[in-house]
Amino acid sequence: MKSQIRYLFGALALLIVGGLLFLRPASESAPARSPLTSSSGLELPVQVVTKTRDATPLDAFKYPIWGEGLETASSLEGFLNELSALLKEDERAAIDLLTDLDHPLMNTHSVAIGEQLASHLFEHHSALEAIMMLDGLSARSDNIFHCAARELLSPLREQKDSPAALAAFLNENRYPRLIDEMDYTIGKHLARGSAGGALEALELLGALQRTTHTDRALQGIYHQWAIVDTVAAAQHIASQPADPLLDVPLAECVTRWDGNNSYSSDVMPWAERIIDPAIRNQTIAEVAETWYVDQEDREAYATWKAQQTDPDLLKRIARTEMRVDTFNAVMDRARPVSDLIAAAHNTVEPTDRLRVADLAAQEALALMQRASAFGDPIDLAAAQQAYTDINTDLRGEFRNLLSVQQVNAEYLEWQY
Repeated sequence: MKSQIRYLFGALALLIVGGLLFLRPASESAPARSPLTSSSGLELPVQVVTKTRDATPLDAFKYPIWGEGLETASSLEGFLNELSALLKEDERAAIDLLTDLDHPLMNTHSVAIGEQLASHLFEHHSALEAIMMLDGLSARSDNIFHCAARELLSPLREQKDSPAALAAFLNENRYPRLIDEMDYTIGKHLARGSAGGALEALELLGALQRTTHTDRALQGIYHQWAIVDTVAAAQHIASQPADPLLDVPLAECVTRWDGNNSYSSDVMPWAERIIDPAIRNQTIAEVAETWYVDQEDREAYATWKAQQTDPDLLKRIARTEMRVDTFNAVMDRARPVSDLIAAAHNTVEPTDRLRVADLAAQEALALMQRASAFGDPIDLAAAQQAYTDINTDLRGEFRNLLSVQQVNAEYLEWQY
């Protein structure tokens, strides 16, 4: 009996010990293995994982704080990558983060950051919508805001905003620095976006109070109109009362039309309507050059030229004629140098006549050098020699007119 009781107690002890061994954690059931060795005893390589915060776009698992990668970026590339990723995830939150951020790259690379903002926002919003989204940034970092807004209104971007909205934005002038730079471009956008073209854009602008910005926008409208329909633009300007504001648009229309069509006698009255003397004379001289080159219309040109009395205009005309004549003389080597100098006879003072002749000769030589660079069959050696002959003859003329001392002083001033 005692042996049976002893047997039962032994079996119970074995069960208790076995149960304890079964319940023991697995980590304690085997000896700890060194992290540097395998079960076979071979050494294993140790791989260290590091976080490069400014090398890749945002990863929510990598950065427990949203936007931390932007704050810690150490290079422009890293900063732009982080900004791009943040904008794709939540553009409003990204703009708010940028507005509150104080990062040295924002001071040194405002153009690149502004262009990045504009590139993203323009894909999803109109220019004016995007500018309003960046409104808070204008107070914190005006350079970044300005660069972004300027890019959004770029003439290379087809605007999604209506012409009426653009005109209201111009009139409000909420961002003076931006409007100062972009008013002319806004005018071009008005002409492009209006269903009725430039005329409708002009009516829209005319309803606003006149300011320097609306004046610049008006010139932008005419610029765009001159590209699309030069004659219609010029005719419309010519039908308006004379206004210095229209001088530049009219000059552009005249030179565009005269450059594409040899009807100089037809467009000359338009050029003569320009009020500002400098713009008027420059435009007339450009038309006169085309007219002078047109050999078949020389008689009408001579009649017109004989009626001119403005000394500044006569100098410009003489310089134009000299440039054309010098070019032709070098090309055919036919006209003597004395004839070229005589072509400047309309200038008042002899020294002025000679200065005009030399400047025209220099311009002609430069023209021939450019033409040769583009493959025209021009003998540059002959051209250089012809110019040297002209220059020598001009110095001789100076000596005939002035004393030796005056010649030296005049020639140094003339050349340098």
